[in-house]
Amino acid sequence: MKKKISALCLVLLTVLSLAGCGGKEELFTPGHVSGNTYENADLGIKCIAPADWNYLTEAELLQLGEVPPVSAEQEEQTLSQRLTAHLNDGGQVQDMYVMTADGLQTINVMVTKFDLAAQEMDIAAFTDLAREELEKVYRSMGITEVETLREQVQFLEETCEIVRLKGYYGDVPLHSLQLCLQRGSYICVVTFNSYVEDNTEMMMKFFRPLAVEEE
Repeated sequence: MKKKISALCLVLLTVLSLAGCGGKEELFTPGHVSGNTYENADLGIKCIAPADWNYLTEAELLQLGEVPPVSAEQEEQTLSQRLTAHLNDGGQVQDMYVMTADGLQTINVMVTKFDLAAQEMDIAAFTDLAREELEKVYRSMGITEVETLREQVQFLEETCEIVRLKGYYGDVPLHSLQLCLQRGSYICVVTFNSYVEDNTEMMMKFFRPLAVEEE
């Protein structure tokens, strides 16, 4: 189930990035996981998941992001350089994926390169475009009774554009919340998926700005 929903997010970001990739050269540095904590300094986010949740490994993330295997020409490149090249070519990076043991609650962080200025849109317009494409893609993948809504929430001490989605995966209710964050020439999409019950608001509380230290 988790791979199918990840595929949905990838298809969505592929559609959007093909319309707007480009922009200035900017090195992307992937996040890292230590224990139950994920951090990405470039994105300015930290996620502290419950101890019984499971993060995907770096190899699994590269596979989900469809990052090509290392070529002979890339053997001397760092992971950041490889991922930056992948983003510049219109690809996406799956930077984090964490889930409960039963797979009923998942959080993932994906990054794409999107030149908002070149497309003459702001992050709100991008989110509207994402909402329209998201609804189409989810329906095409068998999610039924799909309803979407764009709104704003406070997240990481900033006002963020989000897409809320409701639907059914078979006879199982799906509640999804996607946050769109602008980070330089990159768009970071944080997706919260919760099956059966809507726990998306609770999962949002796992995140905090990197500047906030634990007591």
